[in-house]
Amino acid sequence: MTIAQPSSRWKGLFQPVAFPGWALLGWKFIETIHTLAFVNDHLGWLWKFLESPVGNLAAILLGLAWLALVVFFPRKLPVAPTATLAPRQIWFFSPGISVGLNRSTSTVIVTLQILSTERAELTHVRVELRNTGKGTVSTCENSEPMIINKLSPATKMFEQKISQQEAEGFVHGAVYQLSGYATFRDGDELSKVPIKMITIPSC
Repeated sequence: MTIAQPSSRWKGLFQPVAFPGWALLGWKFIETIHTLAFVNDHLGWLWKFLESPVGNLAAILLGLAWLALVVFFPRKLPVAPTATLAPRQIWFFSPGISVGLNRSTSTVIVTLQILSTERAELTHVRVELRNTGKGTVSTCENSEPMIINKLSPATKMFEQKISQQEAEGFVHGAVYQLSGYATFRDGDELSKVPIKMITIPSC
């Protein structure tokens, strides 16, 4: 809750909410009120009371109390609505062929397309290639940083040396599951975004 500052509280004395207090204090100065038939006919008892010594004191004290409430009673200041930013979204998708194998060098080439709703700094990628038929797994990772601009598709390509046995496990035309995560830096914080897709390696 935001409380009004002292400088702004005194301004309340000149706002409509302070009118009853001023009216009570100024009652004795409004001599023309005697000419109002409504007051004479219907509020005569109140008028007589306010004319008495006790009524005078009561009117002054009540008026001062009302103004004191206007000045010192905590009030909420209007708060301008703030826009709520949607969380950053990052997607990974295949550019056509996500994984390729160079059998002569036993090297896997991973290619990922990345799209982000906000500018992001990619710091690390780790994925596993799993042959859905044979269950063989190859792990590929890369720690070369890369900037992903807002709503601008970017291509992340890296190579991973694998063993000869892993290279021989690659089957032409077989379906592979590519899953893992990518790490992004947000100031001093790191966040992980999952990666999961199905691909048929070029080998």
